[in-house]
Amino acid sequence: MENDFKDYDRGCSISLSGSDITWEDVDNRAKQLGLIRSRYVAYAIKKDIKGKNSVRNRDIIMFSMMLLIFFVLILSVIGLI
Repeated sequence: MENDFKDYDRGCSISLSGSDITWEDVDNRAKQLGLIRSRYVAYAIKKDIKGKNSVRNRDIIMFSMMLLIFFVLILSVIGLI
């Protein structure tokens, strides 16, 4: 199979031995996202380390603030505040 990736990265030091994922799979996914291999690997590592938790925590805080504001508005309409 001919490698037709114009921005192919060389010198990767991450091993996929013992995994069912190959570098061709990584290259294909990176190409789907419009990234080169090294940027895709950095993106995947950053996503794994920072993860969905930071986004989820931010969403939980924003939802809690909106819920609190809603309850304060309801209480002010009722006349308790």
